[in-house]
Amino acid sequence: MYRLGRLLARSNRYADLEGFLIPSDLNIIISPYQSANMMGQISGVFNTYTSFQSQVQAWRQNLASFVDLTLQDPVTVGEIINVQSTDAQTIVAGLIEQALADSQTVQRSTVTLGSVTAPTTPANKGTGWILTTKILDGTSAPVQDGQANINYRGLSSEMAVPGETMLFQVVSDSESGSASEGGESWTWYGALPYTVFDWHQEGSGIGPGLTTADGISLVQDGNFENWTNSTTPSNWTIAAGSALVGQETSTVFRGSSALKITGDGATAAATLTQVPSTMINRTRYCVPVQVQASSVPAAGRLLIQFTGTGYSAASLTDTVQTVTVSGTPTGGYYTLSWTGPYGGAQTTAHIAYNANAAAVQSALRALIGLESVVVSQSGSTPNFTNTITFYGVVGDTALLTVTDATTGGSHAIAVAKTVTGVEGEQIKLPATAMPTGGWALRYFWINTPDIVPSDWALSISVDSTLSNTVKVYLDSLQVVQPTYHGGVGAVATPGATRWLNGDRLTFTVANAEGIFQQFFRQYYRAQMPSAASPTISDTLAVPPSFIVDTFTDTNGVDITAHTINYGSLSWQAFHSPTTGATALHTIQTNAFQYDQNGASNESPSNAAEFGFDFMSPDVFEKVDVSFPSLDGTYAGALIRYQDTSNFTHATLTTAGVVQIVEWIYGVAYSRASTAGSGLSINTNYPLRVYVRGNTITIYGNGVTATWANATAAPYATKHGLIVGAGATSSVVNFDNFDAAAL
Repeated sequence: MYRLGRLLARSNRYADLEGFLIPSDLNIIISPYQSANMMGQISGVFNTYTSFQSQVQAWRQNLASFVDLTLQDPVTVGEIINVQSTDAQTIVAGLIEQALADSQTVQRSTVTLGSVTAPTTPANKGTGWILTTKILDGTSAPVQDGQANINYRGLSSEMAVPGETMLFQVVSDSESGSASEGGESWTWYGALPYTVFDWHQEGSGIGPGLTTADGISLVQDGNFENWTNSTTPSNWTIAAGSALVGQETSTVFRGSSALKITGDGATAAATLTQVPSTMINRTRYCVPVQVQASSVPAAGRLLIQFTGTGYSAASLTDTVQTVTVSGTPTGGYYTLSWTGPYGGAQTTAHIAYNANAAAVQSALRALIGLESVVVSQSGSTPNFTNTITFYGVVGDTALLTVTDATTGGSHAIAVAKTVTGVEGEQIKLPATAMPTGGWALRYFWINTPDIVPSDWALSISVDSTLSNTVKVYLDSLQVVQPTYHGGVGAVATPGATRWLNGDRLTFTVANAEGIFQQFFRQYYRAQMPSAASPTISDTLAVPPSFIVDTFTDTNGVDITAHTINYGSLSWQAFHSPTTGATALHTIQTNAFQYDQNGASNESPSNAAEFGFDFMSPDVFEKVDVSFPSLDGTYAGALIRYQDTSNFTHATLTTAGVVQIVEWIYGVAYSRASTAGSGLSINTNYPLRVYVRGNTITIYGNGVTATWANATAAPYATKHGLIVGAGATSSVVNFDNFDAAAL
């Protein structure tokens, strides 16, 4: 990987040139023409610079061809991975096998899926959902032009692009098209695709089509429409409790009937089974079903899973969170907000400051996806701790957020997670979790074993002696294989109201990528074995810079005693405030932490400035900045530092503003500023700053600011980092510093 790393490092440096430096140079050219209203004289310059970017893209593609040649070498690679081939996919598959055998890993990428949401205007006619998964299987290609790989089974996908919005749209329905109700056809759109290493934002493009689950389900009569008689649904075997099983024609989700299991308070279990159509080894499937109970039973449990000799369904763990009210409020209310895998961001109705467990549970169960949550309560009014068990939610779930509108006392409300959820291969609802306010979509995912047992069957069971006269209804059950596109799997479920042409659903995808993993995804459409702490470091592929510093050192080491990649070179403290308590500037948990610790703030004589002499007034800097508190502090790049009265800074403020400020003889001149989105505490915000000639450009927090008439200390060659503390207790963390003289 060392040889590949050197190639990737140069390619990634050209990526900066292609995506940032060339556009910045273009801005330098056009700025004076724009101000003079003379753009007509350089109308062709945009095409010229686009051609420059295309040339750089070709450079990167040419470099990648040398990766091909490296991997095709029969001695240094072929003999080691036992593959003698010139086919890239065959070689990469062998490389994956060998990496697993040798326990070699690259830096893990982390994919995040947003909640599937429906448009509000115009509203959909259909009422089902798209269920998404980022878990791969061993038989499906995760991306277009990619290959399936048995070693992907059960892995979390790292194959998504850095960011895009996925759109699903119904293109053939049962009303005006040829599709059946419940089997509608969908088109899956990602963002616009471009050729590999293009400077535009990546997108997955148009993917394979989807069919609503009922049209491709591997179980027969999962809608329970056909019955041999009033107690036996067609194609199902009643393995136990036949007296409890019956046909329901009033409480139905779709069609004209549903399955009904009625408790008698004595029979231990009612169980139905079916052998589904052929299910493929090592393949992922989804099992959605609609569930409702006539009332909350005192006893009984719903369990849906597959069974077979030698197979044991992976047990699930339900997420548990607590919402604790303290400080003895005397009035008001609070709300809880939640974002699940579908339904978007949702907020409860007002919950009274002294609400009991039933009231909190009722408020949460009104949210889509939380129809089975159970709330228990401890403490004394109004200082209750509400323990919330997220039954029916697949895997771990995001922390609830609280809006506190209680009054009186020293009121406070805290949310905490006490049990992390784990996805299982089953639906398991105890009696208290049975949804009673209407139909609820419950589902699970499964990756089939290496060999599907010959007695493989889907089992529906209501056990633990269901309470007398309580009815559990089930309808619209399917077993369906997901479709994969852009590194994500998806299944379309039918709703109580049928889908119609034009109905849409969307969700977002994000991927924080490792360097090696990104290259293999982009160029080979493959995913390498990975780990959070890999054996093959991304530092091998870091673009070459004059200075690279990830601030790995012993905690407490002063920044000026911390050596970096260039021999014994250390950071210089150009200026560190000493008014009040001594400021701290040390390595803390693999970051450079500046702690104001009582010093005064923000004037040029009291800003904190650290850096190096680059021997050039022109520089390119990258650094991640995070703020533990949003207290008015600014932090970022120090530019052309001459002394404490003459320098420039391109920084991010805790208000989310990116700004360029020149200090000339101790007077601050705000040259450019643009507000991005609001910041979150303890979140890394990457800044990129480009300084050439009279032009300074900063990109960060989703916006860009440019100043094209820089005059402060124009020949100064010192650059680095700066903090202007907004409070006497301000703290700033810097990480992943990367800079080069231009």
